[in-house]
Amino acid sequence: MNGLTRKSLLGTGLAAAAGYVAAPAAVGATDRDTATGKRLVKLRAAREKVVIEHGRAENSGQLDETLATFTHKREEIVALGNVFEGDSAVKGYYEGYFKQFSDQHNSDGTMRHADCAVIVEVFLSGTSAATNKSFRLRACALFLFAPNTAKLVGERVYYDLFSLLQQIGQLQAVVDAGTSFPIGGGIPINKREPGIKASR
Repeated sequence: MNGLTRKSLLGTGLAAAAGYVAAPAAVGATDRDTATGKRLVKLRAAREKVVIEHGRAENSGQLDETLATFTHKREEIVALGNVFEGDSAVKGYYEGYFKQFSDQHNSDGTMRHADCAVIVEVFLSGTSAATNKSFRLRACALFLFAPNTAKLVGERVYYDLFSLLQQIGQLQAVVDAGTSFPIGGGIPINKREPGIKASR
């Protein structure tokens, strides 16, 4: 399948995740706060729609459509220690990614919700343009949203860099070059997400 649907993205976790997403009682609603529960269900559905569109556009290699899912463009690749922020930086990241792994694909995923994020676990696969060797590995992406909105303000991606480099035949070259990861000592953990204005 070329692209993600809610069913394929949720995979085997569909029943449990759908119950958590769809039922106000599953998120602690009472008779007094049913309206709050309904708002939460609606918000989560809107966020899922953004995440699914992002995954579909990535799988199809559609640069403009992928970028359009962001309200504030920020991409963090934790294994590398790289942060791309702003229109040109994030566009450059995706252009390079789509060129290096033109057949890249996200599959067999599950979604879980947090207050300001949708947490997605997927399998990433693709073929390196540099070595013509394929990879498949498990990854986790945090799709970060502005509070109480479906406005995507960033994506933070975690994966096993050792496994990726080993599978695409570049591990020894990286070791021989003395490259140290994460670059620059890593990405600091901030209490406030980038792209979100501080409340006054």
